[in-house]
Amino acid sequence: MRKIGIVVAMNRESALLEIFKSYTEEKFCGIPFYIFKAENNTIVLTTCGIGEVAAASATSILISHYGVEEIINYGFVGSLKHDLPINAVIGVNSVIHTDVDLTAFGSALGQYDGRNEVDFKPNATLTENILGKNSHFGRLASADKFISDGKRKAAIAKDFSADICDMEGAGIAVVCTRSEIPFALIKVVVDGIEDDCTQTFETNSVFGVDGAIKKIAEYITK
Repeated sequence: MRKIGIVVAMNRESALLEIFKSYTEEKFCGIPFYIFKAENNTIVLTTCGIGEVAAASATSILISHYGVEEIINYGFVGSLKHDLPINAVIGVNSVIHTDVDLTAFGSALGQYDGRNEVDFKPNATLTENILGKNSHFGRLASADKFISDGKRKAAIAKDFSADICDMEGAGIAVVCTRSEIPFALIKVVVDGIEDDCTQTFETNSVFGVDGAIKKIAEYITK
């Protein structure tokens, strides 16, 4: 029996609740948490809200209050590369928090104080157990800004060697790494590198995260 935490940002990403319909709801710090059973496993899913602070707060509660043993985040991302199709499911193999800038003190861009590494590493075994070894994997650039400009996306891809971008992954990665909790970031591409992709996001995100949901549902029922 395992206790698994799941973090999603928005209600439109929470379709997993439609599969496991019997759940209880609680709130901490204004954040909703949904508790349900998947076979012998206890699942706590939170729709934390958009952004790194919201994601980090919810992740901290999952670990400190609910005592989860591993955390899965799934949700929408923007592509930073031409070769990633819409609806592609990506397993994140490293994440960098691009907002962090301590370069004035000699650190690399994205490097946290006291860390030698810039990247945070999701648990490779957990990620592969969810998606399979032959799935697509990539590097995530994460920050508190929705990137809708194609030139800005190209710059992020170049500066950080990143494949995709989001607004929650770094918050989850920082908390899990400090807490020594294995985590996986499973992402679904909903917009590309075109200019003004806000409408592209709105159009494609309506179709949800079905590709990721199926894989995660299979994993949590094992």
